[in-house]
Formats: sequence, structure tokens, C-alpha cells
Amino acid sequence: MDFYLIQEYFLLAVVIGLVVFTAQSIFEHRTKRRRLLRLVSVLAAVFYLLALYEVTIGGRTPFEGNHLAAGIFWSYREIIENGNRFLLRENLENVFAFLPLGVFLKDFFGERMRWYYVFAAGAFLSVSIELAQYIYKLGLFEFDDVFHNTLGAMLGYAIAKIIKNLVNLAIKKRDYI
Repeated sequence: MDFYLIQEYFLLAVVIGLVVFTAQSIFEHRTKRRRLLRLVSVLAAVFYLLALYEVTIGGRTPFEGNHLAAGIFWSYREIIENGNRFLLRENLENVFAFLPLGVFLKDFFGERMRWYYVFAAGAFLSVSIELAQYIYKLGLFEFDDVFHNTLGAMLGYAIAKIIKNLVNLAIKKRDYI
């Protein structure tokens, strides 16, 4: 799989995933084929995790040099002081890359899923990726990335919760009338 192709279309895939999640939430109430919808969700989650692996670890080449960015929020200082648009884009990509994680967790576990579980899952997955990048010299271990990834998982969870609530409200309103 081409690393740059995945990276280029990852944001588009996230947007399409949110649209599909919304459609699934609507059809879930209208169909008896919940198992098929669940299978589609599981396959989408597996594809997401494989793509995330490819973008963050699999498609990289080891390099020599420093592999630790020890400062917290160093990227923001760089963005503000030097106008570094590359780091701004990278920070946003790190947030968007973990949006699907929050959506999938909300989708799979429903009302049992609490925000602190999503926080823990996002932080754990992000730290494991950062450690792999550090150990295998594939990139920098950055606390900023852990922050942005965890934030992305939390935002995905919040978006999924809002979508589910709006769909349920619309269905209740329709059934009431």
C-alpha cells in the first residue's frame, strides 16, 4: 500500500466515514439487518486500524538522529513564533487521524462507552504508536502527537454522540407526529 496515497486521502476517508456512520445510525432504526450493519462497522474499523498503522509506522523508513521531542506543546511555539504551517497541518492531521477511533468506540459500545474510556484508549493507542516510532527509529516520540491523537479520539466520540442523539431525536419526533 502506498504510504503517501493513504496520507493524502486519509482526511477524505474520515469525512466519508462520518457520513457512513450517520447513514448507519439512521438505517439501524429502520432495518432488521443489524448484523450486516455491525459487520460493515467491524470491517471499517479493521480497515481504519490497518490504514492508521500504515500511515504512522508501516510506511516509514528508519533514520538516524534524534527521535525524541521532549518539550510539551513545542509545536505551538514553533507555529506562533515562526509561522510554521507544516507543523500546524501536522497537528491537525494528528487530530483527524484519531477521530474514527472515537466514532468506532461509540458505535461498538453505545451508551456503555464513557468519555474517560475513549480518553484512555486514544492515549494508549497513541503512546504505543509513538513508542514504536521511537524504538524502531521511524519518527519522533512527541508528547504533542499524543495530545492531538487523544483529542481527536475525544472529538470523534463527541461527534458520534451528537449524531446518535440527533438521529434518535429525529426518529422520536417522526414517531410522535
